Amino acid sequence: GVGAGVLCISAFVKNVRPPARPAGEPFLNFGSVNEVEPRYRSTFAVVIFGTFVDSLYRTMTNSLLPLYVVTQRGFSSADLGALFGIIGLMNVAFIVPTGFISDKLGRKAASVPSAALMAASFFLFPVADSFNWLAVGCLILASGAGLGNGSKASYSYDVIPVHARGRLQAMRRTLGELGALSGPLVGGIIADLLYPGAAFWAFAPLQVISTLLFVFVAKETMGRRRERVG
Repeated sequence: GVGAGVLCISAFVKNVRPPARPAGEPFLNFGSVNEVEPRYRSTFAVVIFGTFVDSLYRTMTNSLLPLYVVTQRGFSSADLGALFGIIGLMNVAFIVPTGFISDKLGRKAASVPSAALMAASFFLFPVADSFNWLAVGCLILASGAGLGNGSKASYSYDVIPVHARGRLQAMRRTLGELGALSGPLVGGIIADLLYPGAAFWAFAPLQVISTLLFVFVAKETMGRRRERVG
């Protein structure tokens, strides 16, 4: 029903045509990081890596958390449903705050805590031996994921030139989906070889790396869009 509603609404949305391609430009041009202004290329690369890790964490949560909670810790399916309910509620609750933080405090103000919180949750899950601690882990994970949902899109929108906006955003999301594909596969192998909780240990450092990259490599881009328009 929601999908049908979106279809009806989209039928009346004005179509925005992309800029005309220069003569001789191939139709299938996937873009390059080199199209980004030189001083922001490293920032865009960090955003791509952050998107990759975020996607990996989300699919890891969907696939490995049930194994860990039910198989390794012995909780019920109802307990698992409650934990995923916490994650869903927190994701929704962070939509408006994330937009406010990104626009008023800066892209880093959302992206750095996002990566740090998600890393903390993956360090916590393997040692969480009660429902309450698992719930805390889910609160931390969902808070980080909620902060990351819009902040990385805003970050990339700031630095991608207008003529390449569609292609480079598509490239960022495509590389991100590689994380979504590889996370459950590699995590499942680790769970089979060791135990489900070990998969969280294995992937926790990735968000630590992402946090450090956003702190020390990525540049703040808040207000850059307004400067270009002006």
